[in-house]
Amino acid sequence: MTPGRRRTASLRDRWRLGLLGLGVAAAMSLVWQQHATLASFIDTESAGATFRAATLEPITPTAKAKASSVELSWAKADGDWAPPLYSLAWSASKSGSNPVDISSGSETGATHRIGSDRPTAHDLTFTKVAVGSTHACGIANGTVYCWGTSSSGALGLGGTTQARVPTAVTGGDLGSKAVTDVTAGDDFTCAVAVSGKAYCWGRGTNGQLGSGSQSSSSTPRTVATLSAVTSISAGAAHACAVAAGKAYCWGQGSSGQLGNGGSSQKESPEAVRTDGVLAGRTVASVAAGGAHSCVVADGRAFCWGANGSGQLGSATASASTPTAVDASGVLMGRVVSQVTAGASHTCAVADGKEIGRAHV
Repeated sequence: MTPGRRRTASLRDRWRLGLLGLGVAAAMSLVWQQHATLASFIDTESAGATFRAATLEPITPTAKAKASSVELSWAKADGDWAPPLYSLAWSASKSGSNPVDISSGSETGATHRIGSDRPTAHDLTFTKVAVGSTHACGIANGTVYCWGTSSSGALGLGGTTQARVPTAVTGGDLGSKAVTDVTAGDDFTCAVAVSGKAYCWGRGTNGQLGSGSQSSSSTPRTVATLSAVTSISAGAAHACAVAAGKAYCWGQGSSGQLGNGGSSQKESPEAVRTDGVLAGRTVASVAAGGAHSCVVADGRAFCWGANGSGQLGSATASASTPTAVDASGVLMGRVVSQVTAGASHTCAVADGKEIGRAHV
């Protein structure tokens, strides 16, 4: 907020202004700015809307940005010889117009609508974004927004119609719950609420929604049995999560990507085996890929599932239980803090440096 210079009108100025009459009504805003304090700001959360106020007395407007509008308020300015005039000039709207609202007298607030009531990427500040095969989702102000295709309901909007702009997911079991994490897979999506409960929606033919069935859903469903979830990841047709320091997976398991020692499909979360390399370790995060999965536990990376392209980071064949990623090379002596899995490759961050095992 940068107030401009205020210049007090002299008696002669006031007299001349009174003689101008209606013929200069179109220049009223400019005239008032010459005899008043000019206050302005740029609100980056609302598409760069700019507010200018010209009054007889200096004012300090405050703004409250919302998804599709900005609300302004200010203290009443006293005019000792004429009613105060406020000229609110906004930046160009999405339709290309440049509206100017005029308020006067005792009015002390205004609301400017930016675009439609439906939030768009220009109106939202995303703290996390996840990209699936043909759709994407993000978190803004604790709410999940999705956009893209939705042939199986991956957008969570109650239908299969595509969305060209981010649209809030507020139906099904998720409702209006605040969300801390979101992940997008192959035509399905999962999220974690602040309560620690997990929710998935979209394609469910392989049990990847974790709701106990193989049916798809166009609105969020609660993932069965899990609580205290801190991390979640959606793969091609399976998903994994971390709850209370343990890893759980569900969905397609034909390549051993569920980590439970088998290759069967599971419609509800099953614990990843901890009787091998994960024994006594605390899992911090998880990543689900095309047909493999990985976790970070106590600063080391572990993977399981398909390994036809070396995506497990070890010389072993495909594995249905966790195997340690080879730490004898570039990972020697390093602490792994993050891992992510693609269709047939894996990457990790260790000591702040990205390290990958990829199929080119």
